[in-house]
Amino acid sequence: MVFWEIYRPKPVDWTMYFEQEKKEPYGTFALYESLPDLFAGKKVRTEDRSLYEQSSYDFPMETNLIFLTDNFSPTDDEARLLLNYADEGNHIFIGTYELSPFLISELNLNIKSTFTASDDTVNLNFTNKSLKQKKDYKFEKTYNTRYFSFETDEETGFELLEDDSLSFKILSVNDLGKPIFIKRQYGDGAFYIHLHPEMFTNFAMVSQRNEEYAFKCLSYLPDYDVLWDEYYKPNQTTEQSHLKYVLKNAGLRNAYRIALFLLIAYTIFTAKRRQRIIPVINPLKNTTVEFAETVGRLYFQSKNNKNIAQKKYNYWTEHLRQHYYLNKDDIKAEHADSLAEKTGARAETIQRIIRLQETIEKIEQISDKTLSEFSGYIEDYYQQEK
Repeated sequence: MVFWEIYRPKPVDWTMYFEQEKKEPYGTFALYESLPDLFAGKKVRTEDRSLYEQSSYDFPMETNLIFLTDNFSPTDDEARLLLNYADEGNHIFIGTYELSPFLISELNLNIKSTFTASDDTVNLNFTNKSLKQKKDYKFEKTYNTRYFSFETDEETGFELLEDDSLSFKILSVNDLGKPIFIKRQYGDGAFYIHLHPEMFTNFAMVSQRNEEYAFKCLSYLPDYDVLWDEYYKPNQTTEQSHLKYVLKNAGLRNAYRIALFLLIAYTIFTAKRRQRIIPVINPLKNTTVEFAETVGRLYFQSKNNKNIAQKKYNYWTEHLRQHYYLNKDDIKAEHADSLAEKTGARAETIQRIIRLQETIEKIEQISDKTLSEFSGYIEDYYQQEK
C-alpha cells in the first residue's frame, strides 16, 4: 500500500493558482519563464506586496504591471493607487474573471454575461488584421461567458473607434463577436483588461498550444520593464509571512525541512545524556601583599626599627638603579641636584633621605618617631617623582 501510494499516478490538480512557480495546469510557470524573451533586455521582477505596501516606496516609471487572477478586487484605496500609477504613464495588464466594482466604475466599464449550452469550449481571435488568424484560437475546459458591453455611446460616454488615441479599443473578441480583451486609455498610461485569464496558464500555452495568443496579447504592452504580481492571487492571504516565503521556494523549503529534522534528532539524542554540573573553583588569591604586611608587622612588633629603615632605604636605591641606572655610590647628598634633575623629585627631599640614612647607620637603634620620619621622606619622594 505504501509503494502504491508513492508510485500511483497523481490526480491532476485543476486548482486556479495563476502563480508563477506553479507547474499545474492553471499555474503560470510557462508564461513567466517566457517574459525575458518577450521583453528582451528589460528587467522582470516579482512583487508579492499589496499596492498599499508598495506605495511607501516610489513606483518605478515606464513599467508594465501584470495581474493574473480569478478575481481582481483590490481595496478602493489600492485601486486609486493603481489609477495614479497608470495616469503617470505606466501600463497595466489585468487578466481576470471578476473586476472590482470600484475599478469598473472608475474606468467606466460595462461587463455582462451570456448563457450558453454546456459546451466548455471558447474560441477567441483578434480584431487587428495583422494579428487575426483565419482559424480562431480554441480553448477547452472553460465556462466563462463574460464580455464587455459597448452597446451605445450614450451608456459609456466614450466613443468606441479603432483609433488608439481614444479611450477604448477592442483588441480581441469571442466566437459570438463579444469583446473580451480591451485597451482603456487612462492619462499617460493604459489598462489592458482580459476576461479570460485561463488563456495565459500552462494548460492553454503548453497542453493546447495557444502560446501564440498569449504572446500576442502581451505584445500590446510597450517595451518597458515588467512587474509581475504575486499578491492578488486566488486563496492568497493578506499578509505574507516569512515562513510562507520560505515554504514557497523549493530550495529554502528543503533546507528548512532538513534543519527541522536535525533539530529534532539533536533534541532526542542529547536528552539521554546530560553533563554533570561542573563545580565552581575559586581562583587562587594573590597573597604577596598579605605576606608583605605580615613580615612588616613582624618587624614592627619586634621593635627592630633600624632594620626596617635599612630595608626601606635598600628598596629605594634598588628603585633608582632599575629606573635611572644609578649605583649606590652615586647616591650621595652632594649629588642631590643631579638626582633631582633625573628623577623630577626635589633635591631637598633626596638630601633628607640620604643624610637621615647616614645618621641611622651610626647608631644601634632608632625610635619610632625617627622611623616614621624616614618613611615619610621616602613616600614624599615617590609622590614627587615624574
